[in-house]
Amino acid sequence: MLKQSYQYEKIKNLILLIHKDSIKFNIILTGAGFSFLNWLLMCEGASNTILKVTIPYNKDTLIKLIRNKSIIDKNPLVSKTISSHLAKLAKEEIKEIKTSNSSDIFGISCSGSISTNYQKKGNHHAWISIYGRHKNSPQKNQILNMYIQLEKGLRNREEEDKIISYAMIKLLLIFNLSNFEIQNIDYSKLLDIKLSENEMITLSTIIENE
Repeated sequence: MLKQSYQYEKIKNLILLIHKDSIKFNIILTGAGFSFLNWLLMCEGASNTILKVTIPYNKDTLIKLIRNKSIIDKNPLVSKTISSHLAKLAKEEIKEIKTSNSSDIFGISCSGSISTNYQKKGNHHAWISIYGRHKNSPQKNQILNMYIQLEKGLRNREEEDKIISYAMIKLLLIFNLSNFEIQNIDYSKLLDIKLSENEMITLSTIIENE
């Protein structure tokens, strides 16, 4: 058997924590988070975790997926509202899938705008959301949102996507493992990247009455 290489060994260790857990999820990505998907798929055990992946990259495709044009009209494509809605939709799409523990099924989304082949007028940033039942409070669904503000013009597309993607890994771990906190996100140790003073990562939680 050929030995598989993995560019970021420490990230692989985090991915293995996810794949070895009982969690399963549907992922919706638009605009960013593609390294996250690649890291998940390139690490053994991905089939234990990923139920489905959707990438509505075109705006019209995104509108069709959301099925509610008013949400698109009233909110920027990169926003907490859009990201939260996509995470809920992701979980809704897989609710009929049978697992040993239905509380371990989640919807994950990323709505981002990052460096491309033209100068963007807006910010380089992303919203990430996870929707499901938190292990510390399994009675109700929660949405855990993370906002990432990047310094425009500081990095290329690949670097920006890696920052967002690594944050997605940590958001999953924060949501499912009580010993992980936002302070555990240390880019310098895993990606040789240090966030500038103009960049930030923030978390917010919404508990659903269900």
